[in-house]
Amino acid sequence: MTVAPAVTKGNILSMLTTALGFAGTIITVTLYIADIRRTVETKDAEHDIKIERLERDMSTLRADHDTIIEMRQDVKAIRAVLDRLERRGPEISR
Repeated sequence: MTVAPAVTKGNILSMLTTALGFAGTIITVTLYIADIRRTVETKDAEHDIKIERLERDMSTLRADHDTIIEMRQDVKAIRAVLDRLERRGPEISR
């Protein structure tokens, strides 16, 4: 009885094919991961820009709000002066 060799040309070719397929899979997965990382970094940069714009807009809105409050106070003061002048008006015209 003869014993077949444990390693044959077919086995070696099968192992090489499996190794090449596995290497191709690893390379493909690595490239996909790198692409995902680039995409995430790009999105992070875009979000940072959007956040900075929102912060600038909010500071502008706060400044506008403060300006409106000051204008309301000025209008109230002008109304008070006009009311006093209207009350004195008949006295001044005599």
